[in-house]
Amino acid sequence: MYLRRPLAAGLATETLAAHVRQRVRWARGMAQVLRVDCPLFKRGLSVPQRLNYFNAMLHFFFGIPRLIMLAAR
Repeated sequence: MYLRRPLAAGLATETLAAHVRQRVRWARGMAQVLRVDCPLFKRGLSVPQRLNYFNAMLHFFFGIPRLIMLAAR
């Protein structure tokens, strides 16, 4: 659904290095949440909510198989 008002505001990174650092911080935070407070075993969440949170956390690990495939070539 399209809304005619801004829903988020903030600053974007100005350099590629800053962007990579920001993504690494996000990935570390998600890995910590996955390790410490795993949503798969969290009480009070429905099954779709558990899968949605787990999928969001696994997003940051998709680079690992890509690196393995590139190194194997």
